[in-house]
Amino acid sequence: MDSPGTEVWTMKRLFCLSACLVVYVMACTPVLGDATQGQAPTVARARWASARKPPRPKLLEGFEMRRVGSRYEPIVHELSKETVFRLPDTHMTFAAYAYIVKDDNLPEPRYGFLLDDGRFYYIDELDEPVDEPRYGLTDDYFVVDGYAFMSSHRTSMYLFKHGKDSVELCDVVEDPYIAHHLFVFTSDYPGEPAYGHESTVDGTDKTPVWLVRDTDGRSRPLIRIRLYLDPNDPDLDAFYEKEALDLNKYEEFHLYLKVVAPKGRSPRLRVARDPEIYKPLFDSLKEAGEHGVRPVAYYIYGFLAGRLDLPRIKAELPDNKVRKYIVGVLNNVGKWDAAFHDRSQPIPKIVEYRLKRR
Repeated sequence: MDSPGTEVWTMKRLFCLSACLVVYVMACTPVLGDATQGQAPTVARARWASARKPPRPKLLEGFEMRRVGSRYEPIVHELSKETVFRLPDTHMTFAAYAYIVKDDNLPEPRYGFLLDDGRFYYIDELDEPVDEPRYGLTDDYFVVDGYAFMSSHRTSMYLFKHGKDSVELCDVVEDPYIAHHLFVFTSDYPGEPAYGHESTVDGTDKTPVWLVRDTDGRSRPLIRIRLYLDPNDPDLDAFYEKEALDLNKYEEFHLYLKVVAPKGRSPRLRVARDPEIYKPLFDSLKEAGEHGVRPVAYYIYGFLAGRLDLPRIKAELPDNKVRKYIVGVLNNVGKWDAAFHDRSQPIPKIVEYRLKRR
């Protein structure tokens, strides 16, 4: 049997525990009352809630990262998983990676090259051609074009030169503005892609990649592009609609960009104006179109091929909006290349970062 002293000590201990319990219940009661009335949570509750939130992804220079083996690697953007492409005979993978924009806190796709040795090259520009991209491969060049993110009529093209473990952004061209007309362009390589599929193929999950086989007389790669007017040209649209003609068929035409590599300088994209390139295109359009209206391409190809000059074109075309448009564009043929390179910003930098092992 316990001694009287022990019983007293036990009673005191029970009393203290009871008092602590009462204090605790009284402290908690206002918190529960506030919560039921929709008032702000206490600091303790806020800490508990924040502790349950999933941790934010690790960031590197703005890129979301994930742990892969012994190091972190950038995460491919959720809406751009089809952009992933392993360049043949190299040690690098190209893709649009998730980049957190400051003051926005939402990931946007930004192009980069991830090398097997842990280096990461990314392009320091946000308005990159990441929507509906198309790739071209030729020798040690890699060509990328497409629409800007969340845009349906802003296009650009990047020219990269690469080795097995290195890459350089050599040139960028954008939608040209010629003779008061804005043109949108996209690459239009002949034949079927060597990798991936056209975006029109149902269920595709890979960006189409073409092997560029066309060259000019000096064996320089030729990239075929398709140009069409910005849709906001009501005068020309009204003319073709009045004649019941297909706008796409009569307004579109092709040009070629050639890769020029001056000695001691970075390679560049230049508008190819060699007559031999456009003679076959002109010959394919000799027949008059519907209602006696020839497509714009007929006059563009004929002029570049040396088969039509401006006086003949002016004499053949009726004096209307189409004639003014065609003659204006051809009068400025010497400015086409500058129009493609007319950027408000210099060519973006390509930044190298070495991913550290953890």
